[in-house]
Parts: sequence; structure tokens; C-alpha cells
Amino acid sequence: MRPMRLRKREVTDAAEKVHGLTRLMAHAAPGAPTAFTEQGVARTDVWRVDVTSLTGKQRSPR
Repeated sequence: MRPMRLRKREVTDAAEKVHGLTRLMAHAAPGAPTAFTEQGVARTDVWRVDVTSLTGKQRSPR
């Protein structure tokens, strides 16, 4: 049984990088201002991980 299948790829498009970084910051520090410079985005590696399959157990209520 395979519990999870993943597909990963490096993000190279600057707009997609900014989108991902903005989403991460919104989760890690809600409400904090975020701004990314072109140079900072160019220096930053961003990887996208897509879950293509996920299995698990269902717990019945008692």
C-alpha cells in the first residue's frame, strides 16, 4: 500500500515564485506585510509539491 504519491518540480517563473512565497508568508505570519525584490526572488529556490494520491483510514464515531 502506498500512502502518498507526490510530484515535485522546481518553480522557475518569477510570478509563480512570488505567489508561492506570498502564500507561505500568509500562513506563517498572517497579516504581516510582504514584499519581495526581483533580486531576492531570483536568488530564492522555490519547489512545488503536488500530492497526486493520498490514502488513509476512516475512523468511525463511537
